Amino acid sequence: MYRETLRRIKELGAKLQNSGLSPSELSELRELRQSKAEYEEETRNQISNFRTQHPELIWQSFFSQHPDIADSHANRKALFERGLSLSDDDIVRPTHLEDAAKLLIAERAITPKRIPTATERKQQAAKDSETFRRPRFSLDSATMPLINKK
Repeated sequence: MYRETLRRIKELGAKLQNSGLSPSELSELRELRQSKAEYEEETRNQISNFRTQHPELIWQSFFSQHPDIADSHANRKALFERGLSLSDDDIVRPTHLEDAAKLLIAERAITPKRIPTATERKQQAAKDSETFRRPRFSLDSATMPLINKK
């Protein structure tokens, strides 16, 4: 329905630009624009309500976008308090968290995790592979008598 409303608004807008609208079409355009505005406002309210009801999703989203910041209680508290100080209306929004993260990292209040480069990850993978190929213990002449006793 919303797409149809947008399509019709676009049609009537183009017609208004080119040849003008009849009074009934002009009335229809006003009603469609009002309907569109109401729908968009309702959608914004639903999103806002969802965010306030599910703050954990906001944190998950934030930390997924910032893998260099550890998801810990201390970091959440610091980010929230700084974000609150940046807010004008006592509501911490994702943009406030972004700004808080930048400030806290610059002030060294939060130490970002070092993310390994691709080369370092390959080197670590090779090292891990070699470690897991070696046996945990070796069966040499010193350990054989212990095994044979059982």
